[in-house]
Amino acid sequence: MAPDHRFRVFENAQSHPRSSVGAVPGTDNSHYPSSPSPSPSLTSTTFALLKSQITLSTWRKEMFKLDTPRLVLREMTEDDAPLMLAVLNDPDFLRNVGDRGVRTEDDARRYIVDGPIAAYKRQNFGMYKVELKDGSPIGLCGLVKRDGLDDVDIGFALLPDYRSQGYALEAAEAVMQFARESVGLRRIVAIAQPANLPSVQLLEKLGMQQERKLRLPNDDEELLLMAWDSDRSTSS
Repeated sequence: MAPDHRFRVFENAQSHPRSSVGAVPGTDNSHYPSSPSPSPSLTSTTFALLKSQITLSTWRKEMFKLDTPRLVLREMTEDDAPLMLAVLNDPDFLRNVGDRGVRTEDDARRYIVDGPIAAYKRQNFGMYKVELKDGSPIGLCGLVKRDGLDDVDIGFALLPDYRSQGYALEAAEAVMQFARESVGLRRIVAIAQPANLPSVQLLEKLGMQQERKLRLPNDDEELLLMAWDSDRSTSS
């Protein structure tokens, strides 16, 4: 059974994609305002009850925050441009995920506005900043709806100094739980290079199974599609 990560809502805060962000090599040797008062932490059970009373559009009016034992996941803002710039220009990311053409902090700010921030508003989910409890940013992890895939996929990318410490798995488990219990997804996918064994192994730890090879639009590289399916999970 997946660990029970806690969701915390912050009220009245301003809420100011060759391969996908969903697979970064060498990650964990397994697979990206004012100070409001927080409401009490919500277990998965009480969160489900709360979710039955509010719509996702209402949820979007609150500031997203997801706690795990060692990490905090938050929505990205333009202030996170240095983190985004570092992640997108990490040699492993460039080699195994792709070059997004982001070279300056201004590029990174535009990338955040056009990517994660637009996704939060359009889909009520996106790529989140991952940070340690002391506030140190260490990477990205979240949900993406991209061209070429019928389903929402999970993606993650950590900075080199924070790999091989279990952080990617911890963040991804929390995002998977959020995707199932809050967004209500019954199927979640991920794409990775077939040779990227660390990423494939992490995805397997999330309960995903290899399904088939595919190519994304305007990309000749063959990728591995993996998926978690609630019906398959229930029957197994």
